[in-house]
Amino acid sequence: MSIHHPDFGHTSQWRHDTPISGTPCLYLDLETTGLHPDQGHRMTDVAVLDRGGARVVWHLPDDNPGLSVEQIRRLDECLGEGVVIGHNLSFDLGFIAAEADRLDESGIDCIYIDTLGIARDCMDMEAFDDRRLATVAEALDLEVPDDLHEAVPDARLVGDVFDAMIERFDLETLGDAGVQKLRL
Repeated sequence: MSIHHPDFGHTSQWRHDTPISGTPCLYLDLETTGLHPDQGHRMTDVAVLDRGGARVVWHLPDDNPGLSVEQIRRLDECLGEGVVIGHNLSFDLGFIAAEADRLDESGIDCIYIDTLGIARDCMDMEAFDDRRLATVAEALDLEVPDDLHEAVPDARLVGDVFDAMIERFDLETLGDAGVQKLRL
C-alpha cells in the first residue's frame, strides 16, 4: 500500500481533513535581536527542520543580522513544501514578514500549525506560569534540552512537542491541529 503525500507547494490546495500522518511537516524557529521588528530588531538565527534533518539553518552575523533577498526567497520556497509547525508562530512569521517587506519581497505563502494554539485549545493554560515552548514541553513530560533559545534545538523541540500533542490529544487531521493558511 502506498501512502499519499499531498503536494503542499504554493499553488496546491490543502484540506482540513488531510491526515497528519504522511504530511510533510517543517519545524520552524527563529532567534532575534529583540521582540519588535518594527523597532529595528532583526533575525539572528533561522532553522527549518524536518524529520530527516535540517532544511535551512542560518546563523546570521552579529554585525549585519537579517536576511538577504536570496535567503527570503529560499525560505519562502522551503516553507511552501510542507506544513510549517512552530510555537507562537505569530512572532516568527511577523519577523519573516518584516524582513520580506524590508527587502521589497512579496513575503511568505504557507500553511501552518501553531503548537501554542493547540496548547491553548487542549491544555489547562491557566496552570502555567508562562506560554514558553519549554513550559509546554515539560507539561507534556518531554525532556527540555539545555541549549534552548538557539534555533536548531528549539525547532527540534517544536517537532517533539507536536508529536506528543498528536498522540496525547488524538489529533488525526490538519484541521484537528488547527491548520491555517498564511499569505504575507
